[in-house]
Amino acid sequence: VRDKGNASCRFMRATAYQVPSQPQLTARARVPLAVICCPFAEQLPTEDAIVVVDERPDGPVRCTNCRAFTNPFFTWLSQCRRGKCNLCEHTFEVPLDYQCDLDKANQRTDKLYRQELCRGVVDHPAPAAYTQDYNPAAPAALFAIDVS
Repeated sequence: VRDKGNASCRFMRATAYQVPSQPQLTARARVPLAVICCPFAEQLPTEDAIVVVDERPDGPVRCTNCRAFTNPFFTWLSQCRRGKCNLCEHTFEVPLDYQCDLDKANQRTDKLYRQELCRGVVDHPAPAAYTQDYNPAAPAALFAIDVS
């Protein structure tokens, strides 16, 4: 599987591949929807290595509302001075060092050079400011069993 903007199904897999588009159908079908996440899934030798993106000292650019990381599905506005999150649709100011020109299709001209904008899976190391006051909790386990 080549990563062209979507994560491999071994990293993230939906329990349903087709979701009803109308609320009435959703209520009638009663199909449970979940996403199974395996962030440390083993890679096959034929797959590209996971790229580490550590270009900014302040850490990766994130949505100021929901804290989502920039990804191939963000929208860029106002000559890339503003970004729009694909998860919460919040519009936010883009840091100066992350701005660039947009082409005629409103796509970033550096999209193919920024791995976080053209791959579904990248690794973002936590910046020093995030980890300096961080006291990790003890590991926990969660077991969910659906018996419906």
